[in-house]
Amino acid sequence: MNIRSDLTIQYRTILKNIGWLCTASSFLFLTPLIALFFYPEEARYAVFFLESGLISASFGLVLNFLFRKGSRNNEITYQSGAIIVVSIWALIVFFSALPFLFARLGNLTQAIFESTSGWTTTGLSVMDVANTPQIFLFWRSIIQFVGGAGFAVIMLSSIAGGVSAGVYRAEGRTDNLLPNIKKTAKSILVIYFTYAIFGIIALIVTGTNPADAFHHTLTGLATGGFSNRPGSVGEINRLSTEIILIVLMILGATSFGIHFLLWQRSFQTIRKNVEPKLFVFLLALFTILVVLAITGIVYPNLPETIRHSVFQVVSAISGTGFQTTDFAGWPQSALFLLIILMIFGGMMDSTSGGVKQLRLYILFKAVAIEIAHFYLPIGSVRKYTIWKGNSRMQLDERVIKNTAVFFTLFFTHFFIGVSVFLFLGYDLTTACFELASALNNVGMSLGATNAQASPIYLWNQIIAMFFGRLEFVVIIFAVSKVIRDGIQVAKA
Repeated sequence: MNIRSDLTIQYRTILKNIGWLCTASSFLFLTPLIALFFYPEEARYAVFFLESGLISASFGLVLNFLFRKGSRNNEITYQSGAIIVVSIWALIVFFSALPFLFARLGNLTQAIFESTSGWTTTGLSVMDVANTPQIFLFWRSIIQFVGGAGFAVIMLSSIAGGVSAGVYRAEGRTDNLLPNIKKTAKSILVIYFTYAIFGIIALIVTGTNPADAFHHTLTGLATGGFSNRPGSVGEINRLSTEIILIVLMILGATSFGIHFLLWQRSFQTIRKNVEPKLFVFLLALFTILVVLAITGIVYPNLPETIRHSVFQVVSAISGTGFQTTDFAGWPQSALFLLIILMIFGGMMDSTSGGVKQLRLYILFKAVAIEIAHFYLPIGSVRKYTIWKGNSRMQLDERVIKNTAVFFTLFFTHFFIGVSVFLFLGYDLTTACFELASALNNVGMSLGATNAQASPIYLWNQIIAMFFGRLEFVVIIFAVSKVIRDGIQVAKA
């Protein structure tokens, strides 16, 4: 089979599966209609979701019809999976923006910004939440909840075989809890939905308004941070609510592999994992540092200082972005600490953003290994392993190289994004804080991200959120494969 024929079959299979995912995801547009049981007066908005779902379904069906003759064995490689993942994420973001656009809740850029922020579990918003119909607030929370589990996980819970493996790996998932990808996806969903149910119940029982409980549980567990309150969690101003949300944010920032071990009561294996230990250490360390940074400056007493410090530290490192306070009075040192936490992020294979705890550990471990090698006899070979979930991985040159590549891409994007904000006239602190919030899918803001922000500002944030969620490499792989295949076809 020549190159042209082989690539034709590959791309037919890719487009066919993109079409299937678009059609399957169209049913998601029916979910916000649940809000009409509680807010029947908003029935007129239902048509916007039905139209958007119909557009998504029609687009998918057309692709399925045009490219139905794909690969017979239906296998999807990691390279092809990268194209599928990037394409379907871009498409679902666009389709999910349509209800906002049809309802004239913003222009195209603002609608795409809101949708991207939802799906990537960022939580930055340009909407006037106080005057937004409830059905759209439901929609934001739902897409953020689904985005937290991973769009691929949701879809792959009903697929099996080669398609699952290729797309699952391409979305950055490495938590193979069970030998079968389909069973792994279902296990993740069972864990995820169980936590959500208990979170909603716990908040309602402790006196939280049911609507607040619904929105904040879904977006807290997804470490997304969308709120139905203009003042976020701070507007609720209830200690019990904040404590439950802290638990939900930590659960969201914890690897699904660790959750699986917890459910299996494999406590010995959990103790071998480095990520939970590093995560707890950083939480404790930065809580102390933030308390010291704002004591006597922002709040009138120590208990209030500790309360807000703990919540904001958890919110930052988990990538949630809930706020109990306005950062206007916070000193630069405290904001700098929050920026660092946003960059660190939660654990691998969690709903959290950031560079992740495992990569941090590998980075520092690589330095320690180099120092150790300096003292070893020439020609000596020593192997290093670390535990991730229920498996032990070898800390070899390939793993260290991949980690170094990620950090290079991450900070390159960070500096470019900050530079754009600086050229737009923002000060350095605001530029770093807002870009870190978007790139690490956090959602905290100093107030610069709003409906009045310029299109250049918003698109800089949109790109940062998208790259941060898909972690750079898969996008580069997808684009490079398309370009490389195009060159091969041209030469054939």
